[in-house]
Amino acid sequence: KQWYQRRVAITAGGAQCLDLVAGFECRCPARYLGSLCEMDTTPCQDQPCRHGGKCTEYGAGQFGCDCTEAWGGTLCELPKSCDFDPCFHGKCKSGSGPYVTCECYKTYTGPTCEHIDCLLCVNGDCAAQVCT
Repeated sequence: KQWYQRRVAITAGGAQCLDLVAGFECRCPARYLGSLCEMDTTPCQDQPCRHGGKCTEYGAGQFGCDCTEAWGGTLCELPKSCDFDPCFHGKCKSGSGPYVTCECYKTYTGPTCEHIDCLLCVNGDCAAQVCT
């Protein structure tokens, strides 16, 4: 006789998945579907569009962002102009395409220099986003 230990794992969608003898089974929380509960049926509920962009759901977990005039990209994360100083911790540079780029200061990263890069942070508390 073989005994199998049942393990419970939590997926990104918050599902509880049981380890079975010949596979697994996930119980999805409300608004999630799929074998791993990977499809969010109401993706706009978490407001994924940034900088004032409007989220529109197209069904089957798909959505799109209608960005304001100053922002673009899939989630309205890319600045189109340096006029409103979009770089949190860096300098704005005009580019050759439709978007501008942010030249981040030493310990920052991200499209608008909004994240601290803990690998470059010698001293400080990265969890608190403080680097000295």
